[in-house]
Amino acid sequence: NTINNTISLPTVQRGFVWKPYQIENLWDSLLRGYPVGSFVLSPKDNSKGKYELLDGQQRASAICLGFCSPLDDNKNSVVSNQIFKTSTENIMVFIDRAKPASKNDNRKYLFRVITKSHPWGYRRQENQKTLESHNIAKAMHYYKIEGYDYLRKPLKEFWPYDSYDPIPFGLFLKAANIDDLKKEINEWKKNKELNVIKTRDEKNANFYSIEDIFNDVKKMLAEQKIPLLLLDLQKLYNAEDKGIKISQNSESEKSEKLKLDDDIYNNETDTNGQKNVEDRNVDEIENLFIRLNSGGTPLSGEELNYSILKAQITLELQNKIEEKCKGFFNPPRFITIAFRLFNNIADENRSWNTDSINMRVKPKQFQRNMRGRKGELIKFITENFIDIDNITKIKKLLAYDKQNNPNGLPPFISSALADKAPEVMFMLLYRLLIKKDKLGSDLKPTVLGMITLFTWLGKGVKQRDHAKLLNNIWPCVKNLDTERFWSNETFQRAMLKDGNYEILTPFPELKELKKLIPAKDATITQFQPKKIYSSDYGDFIKKMFFNKDLILYAQRTYLFEWFHEIESYDLDDTNRAFDWDHICPQSYIRNKRNIRQELKDWYNSNGNFRAWPYSLNKSDQDFAPSKKLNPNLDNKDKTWWKKYLKNKDLNGDTLKKYLLNASFCDKEWLNLKNDLKDNIKNNNIAKQVVNYILQRNYQICEEWYKQLKINDLIPDETPKKKDIKKLFENIINNTMWEKEKDEEGWQPYNLSIRENLKLYFQYYTDGNTLEE
Repeated sequence: NTINNTISLPTVQRGFVWKPYQIENLWDSLLRGYPVGSFVLSPKDNSKGKYELLDGQQRASAICLGFCSPLDDNKNSVVSNQIFKTSTENIMVFIDRAKPASKNDNRKYLFRVITKSHPWGYRRQENQKTLESHNIAKAMHYYKIEGYDYLRKPLKEFWPYDSYDPIPFGLFLKAANIDDLKKEINEWKKNKELNVIKTRDEKNANFYSIEDIFNDVKKMLAEQKIPLLLLDLQKLYNAEDKGIKISQNSESEKSEKLKLDDDIYNNETDTNGQKNVEDRNVDEIENLFIRLNSGGTPLSGEELNYSILKAQITLELQNKIEEKCKGFFNPPRFITIAFRLFNNIADENRSWNTDSINMRVKPKQFQRNMRGRKGELIKFITENFIDIDNITKIKKLLAYDKQNNPNGLPPFISSALADKAPEVMFMLLYRLLIKKDKLGSDLKPTVLGMITLFTWLGKGVKQRDHAKLLNNIWPCVKNLDTERFWSNETFQRAMLKDGNYEILTPFPELKELKKLIPAKDATITQFQPKKIYSSDYGDFIKKMFFNKDLILYAQRTYLFEWFHEIESYDLDDTNRAFDWDHICPQSYIRNKRNIRQELKDWYNSNGNFRAWPYSLNKSDQDFAPSKKLNPNLDNKDKTWWKKYLKNKDLNGDTLKKYLLNASFCDKEWLNLKNDLKDNIKNNNIAKQVVNYILQRNYQICEEWYKQLKINDLIPDETPKKKDIKKLFENIINNTMWEKEKDEEGWQPYNLSIRENLKLYFQYYTDGNTLEE
C-alpha cells in the first residue's frame, strides 16, 4: 500500500522517451486486462514511506498522462507538473469511440495521442507515422489557428484529427458515474468545431458506446493489477560487506537481452585487492538500473554515461545543464563532448591518440573517470557552461539572426549539428574554449562555411565518417593559430585519403559547378544524372543536390520569420515544424506512364522542394507553380493574406514577390502554367521543368557558396612533378643556402629561417647517382 508514500525517480533515470504510439499501445493493453510487466521500487535513503522507481518509469509516466484531462486546472491536477516530470501540457491521451476497421489491426481500442508539436495527432491506422500534410492543413483550419500559433495555443484546445469520435481519456478515468462523464464530454465539446477526417465511409464504421468504454474503464481500475517488486539495495550492499556470497550461476540462464555489457563492469581494485565499498555501491545501483532497463527502450552509451553523472551531481546542477542545453544539445550528447574537452585539457601534454577524440565513450571508461576525477569534471562543466554560458555563445555564432548574424544557419540546422556531427561540434568547442579563437565578424562566414562543409561533406561514401575526418585534421585543430586553422590550410589536411577512399568529398569552385549544369538548349538526354555524376565532382552533386539542409539555408530569412519562437518548445517527437512541398506537384508524375526518366531522377532533388509552413500550405499542393507562386485571390483569401503579411495595401505583385522570395524561386517558375499537369509528358516541357530544377539546385548552392565564402576554402592544387622539380632546383641554387662540409659523399646544406632556427637539407652522391 503506497497511498501515503512518495515515489521518486533516482538520479540515474533518464527523462520520458516513449513515442506516442507506445503510449497508445500500452493503454490498449491496460484496458484489455493484459499484463504490462512490474514496477521495481527501492527504499530511499532508509526513509520510511519514500521509494525510488528503479524500473517502470516509461510505463508509469504513460499511465499518469492518461489521467490528464483538458478540463483540469493544471495547478490542482493529479498530474501536476510540480510532481510529474513529463509536462502534461505537451502530451494528451484520447480514445476514439470507433473500433479498428482493419482485420490486420490487432488493437481493440483506438487510443490516440496528441503532442505539442503534433497537436493534430498521428495516423489512425499507422500510428507510428505523422499525419499527411494536406490533412494537417485541413485540421489547422478547424483548430482556427494561423502561422505556427499552434505552438502558443494550449494543447487542451486540440483533438486528434484522424479520428471518428475522439474523447479525452482522462474524462473516463476520473468520472464518478456515467451522467457526470456525459456532462463533462459535452462541456469539453462546447464551442469546438469538432471536425475529423471525412474521407472514410462512416456508415460502415462500428462504434463503442460511451457506456461500453466507461464500464471497461471501471473494470480496469478495479481489477487490473501491476505487480510491485520491492528491492532493498542496502541489503544487497551489506550482503557482500558481511561476506555473504551472492550466486552468479543463474546468469547463463538469463536471456541475451538482459545480459550486461562487459563494459558496464569496472573491476578495478584497491592496493589490497578489494574494491572500495562506496564505489562498489555506486556501481551496483548503476548496473542494476542498466540491467532492469535493458529490456525496454534501449539506452545508448551516452544515456548511460549521463545517468552515471546524474548520480554524482545535485539536482540543481542537472536542471541547469538541461536548461542550457534546451533546443540545442541533447544533454547526454553534451556530456560526451564536454567529457572529451575536459580530458583533452587534462591530458594536454600527453601524446595524442585516436581515443582521445573518439565521441563513443564507453560507460566503463566514463565510470573510471568519474571515480578518479569527478570533482574536476563537474568543476569544468560548471565553470565553462553554467558560470560562463558558452552554449549560448555557440548558439549566437551559429544561428541566423536578421540583424546580428544574417549569414547564420537556421535553427533547424544549428540545433541538429551536435546530433548529426558531434565531432564537428567538438572541434568548434575545442577551438573556442581551449585554443581561445577570437572570431570577428569578418571571420564568422568562413567559420560557418567550414562547419557546414565538414558536416555535409565529411561523412564520406559511408555517410558516417566524421570521426575519420576529425582524426585527419586533429593536428590542425590542436596546433594551428586562428587565421591558419580557419582557412583552406585545414582543408588541405582534410583531403587526405584512407587508401583510395575520400573522407572529405571534394568540392568544386562555383564557376566549375556552373559548367556542370547543361545549358537550356541542351538535349534532354544531357540532363541524365549518370552524365552529370561522371564529372570529377559527381559525388558532390549526389550529396548536395539532395541535401535538404541547403534548402533551409537558402530560405533562412523566411524560416526565421515563421519559426523564430520555436526554440522555446520541446519538439522531441518530430524533426520539423514545416512541410516539404514540391514546387511542381508530385501528383503530376506519380504513378504516371511515359514520364521522362530524367524528369523522374531530378524531380525529388532540392531544386523542386521548398520548406513551407503548414498554415501556408493550405490547398495549393496540386497547383502548377504559376498559380502556387502567384495565386488569384478571392476576398476571403485577400483578407487572410493582409492579416498575415500585415499589409493593408496588399496587391497581386506584393504577394507574388513574397511567395517567390520565400520559396527561393526565380520568376521563370511562373512560366509553368496550369496546363503543366497535362503536358508534362511532352519532351520539351519535361526538359523545361528539369532545367528549372537543376538551375535552382545551382542557385541554392550559389547562395551557400557566396554567403559562407566556400570558394576560399578550396585547397590549393598540389604542384605537378615538373613544378616540384623546378622548385627544388631553385631552392638548391638559392645563394641563401649555405653548404657545409661534406662527409663520405653526403652534400649537406642549411637555410637560416630565423635566429636559432635552421632548415637542413642533404643528399648523397657517389659522383654518378643521386639518392635522397
